Order: sequence, then structure tokens, then C-alpha cells
Amino acid sequence: MLTAAFIMGLFALKSVTVFFYSGLLYMADGLLFPLPIAILLNILGTVVMVLIPYCTAHSFGSEYAESLLKKHPKLKAVEALRRGNDLAFAVLLRSVNIVNFDIGSMYMGAVGLRLPLVLLGSALGKAADIVLYPIIGENLGNPRSSAFWVALSLDLLLSVITVWIAVQMKKRNTIS
Repeated sequence: MLTAAFIMGLFALKSVTVFFYSGLLYMADGLLFPLPIAILLNILGTVVMVLIPYCTAHSFGSEYAESLLKKHPKLKAVEALRRGNDLAFAVLLRSVNIVNFDIGSMYMGAVGLRLPLVLLGSALGKAADIVLYPIIGENLGNPRSSAFWVALSLDLLLSVITVWIAVQMKKRNTIS
């Protein structure tokens, strides 16, 4: 229980540092806990990673959103994809990985996207990482295992698909 609380603290710390890679925490959960608990902790950790920057930016409002758009040009391009569907936007923002996770949370909070849809969309958009990374972490001691290679291969495949989607969006002048 203490280890799980410590991991949640690390997810909170990650949400304010902006540069720390969440995949390492997802893998650590797989290394430290049985897979179902690791996945649950990763879902909770994702919620924590969304809540802190979202709530902070939400309190600053739309002026903060404008400053984020000026500071992060890719965010401005992604903003055009919003089109009123908060859930689809959150899923897209999380799954395509064009914008840093924390910056995306800040933007969604600053523009006032509905928090339940942001949380659900973030969990759905990060679902592959939430599940695959703890499998990789669980099998780090046995890199010859089929579970390790299947999870790693699926992650690589999803990364290639994500890059392809980003390239297609760029071709359509959606992102710069």
C-alpha cells in the first residue's frame, strides 16, 4: 500500500515537471505489482497526471489558453481538431502524442473542456501504454519471454501508426 501511494506521488510529481516520461512509471508499476493492480494504478496515475495541470490551468482560464497556444505551436494546430467533441479531442490528443501530456492537460483545463470527458478521453487515449508498459515492466527480468516481445511489438506498431497519423495530419496542414 505504501509503495502504491509512493507511485501515485511520482505520478503527481510527473504532472508538474512536464518533462518526465510517464512510460517509466507505467513500467515500474508492472515491475512492482501484479498486472491487474499495475493496470489499475496506471489508470489512477493517468487521472492524477490529468487532474493537477488541468485544475491549475482551469483556474487561470482562457487567457492562459492563449499563452499556451503562443508558446506551443503544435498545440495551436491541434486546437483546430477540437470541433466541439471534448471526448474525441482528448482521445486524439493523448493517442497521437503531438503535444506533451501535461501541456495538453493544461490546455484542456484552460479552455474549460468538461473534466469527466477529459479524464475518460485521456484514459482511452493512453490505454495502450496503460496496459502494454506494465507487461514490459513485469517481464524486464525475462526479455526472452513472449509477453515481453508481444507487448514491445504492439507498442512499436502503435508508435508507427501514431507517426503515420501525425504525418497525414501534417500533409493536410493540420499541424505544423
